[in-house]
Amino acid sequence: MKISTLLVSIGFVLIVFKTNAQSRLYVGTEANFIQNKFIVQDEGSAIGAPNFNRIEIPGVSFIVGYNISSIFSLETGIATRPAKNGYSVEYKEIIRSGSYSSESFSHIPLRIRASVPLVGNWLYGTASIGTQFSFTNMQNTGAEYQSGTGEGSSVRNDTLIFSTKSTYFTKEKFYLTVSAEAGLEFRVNSKFSFYSNLSYNRGFTELRRVDIEYQYKNESVRKASVKHEGTYISPTFGFRYRF
Repeated sequence: MKISTLLVSIGFVLIVFKTNAQSRLYVGTEANFIQNKFIVQDEGSAIGAPNFNRIEIPGVSFIVGYNISSIFSLETGIATRPAKNGYSVEYKEIIRSGSYSSESFSHIPLRIRASVPLVGNWLYGTASIGTQFSFTNMQNTGAEYQSGTGEGSSVRNDTLIFSTKSTYFTKEKFYLTVSAEAGLEFRVNSKFSFYSNLSYNRGFTELRRVDIEYQYKNESVRKASVKHEGTYISPTFGFRYRF
């Protein structure tokens, strides 16, 4: 299934809903600032999740929603999420290093949302729960392979302080996640509203992994791994338009 096919399908759903439920259909778009979560296993204590000290390009969601009552609505759409794979290293002498790669995963959310008025008819509290049908690479689903290797070291006064060897592994697959979010919605008028949410998305299957061997000075070589299963936390900002 290609992205274009998904967009056409969503467009068809939008037209059908608009024809049959003039006042219940809404569409929206949002920016999602992804904070990926990682599982770290380390024989020592030097390896951590990849550090990102710069502003990342946010994920983007396009949403189609349908009010089934004055409180509850159903939502679906299509979304992209920036994904990371890598690790960080921090040693006793406040030496920091690391390596990571960037890519993008795609999602089809399906969730139920509740909206409750807090102040008049303009400020609402919102919450949702649902799932996401997700994929890493639609063109290569089912493939598992070693996607790269790397080496690093630090030398001070001609003395080796640390060294690392890393191997990256990739699994291309469809996968399911569960998600929940809560936030506020500001309704400008009967048509337009702006909102902000904090969402948590939990994955359950290994998608990316990097295995690391590292050595600090003359200490023994230790092993570690950093895995990503599609779990992330995301502050979200967006707007909705009601037909």
